[in-house]
Amino acid sequence: MKCNQILKHIPTHLNNEEKEVMERIGDAEFAFSLTERERKVANDLIRKSLLKAVKHNDSVMVVPSGFNFK
Repeated sequence: MKCNQILKHIPTHLNNEEKEVMERIGDAEFAFSLTERERKVANDLIRKSLLKAVKHNDSVMVVPSGFNFK
């Protein structure tokens, strides 16, 4: 069994602020449209592997980890 399969089933705690940012981002959001505080929270969510940063053309988008970005 791979580590990713095990870790997928472990619940991750989100505080209210992280939940709000996750709801705001939805499917995808440009990083420049987030406030400074939202960027800080988004970076915390990236460290928790709930979000990922994806380069799109010359900008960066923040998307949920399970989202397939093309």
